[in-house]
Amino acid sequence: MKDIYTRILGFVFIVVAFHRMFLKKDRERELIVFGLPKHSDFLIILIELIIGILLLLNVSYKKNVLKLFLLFFVVGCIIILFRNHKKILSTYNEIWTFQPTAMSFAMHLYIILIVLMLIQL
Repeated sequence: MKDIYTRILGFVFIVVAFHRMFLKKDRERELIVFGLPKHSDFLIILIELIIGILLLLNVSYKKNVLKLFLLFFVVGCIIILFRNHKKILSTYNEIWTFQPTAMSFAMHLYIILIVLMLIQL
């Protein structure tokens, strides 16, 4: 059953990466919120695609892939929380890209919890 969850998570990552490709303005806003260099959004998309593909293929080193995924999201949640905690508590919109909103934070927090269950930490 765990393999199915891993593949579903991989599929979600691939869908999110493709979805993000078409959200140029949201990606640019995301870079500003995170204080990331211009065009690093392409690196984020690449990381999402790589993680998604590796999880979808259910590679033998998937625990390491899941740990990378977890690190990716934990850092993002921490940055959003510390830079935008007031806005997180007062907004409920974007969910497909990391935005300084309560909905985005909650969705990504749930994904972190699912990954923790998959790697049994």
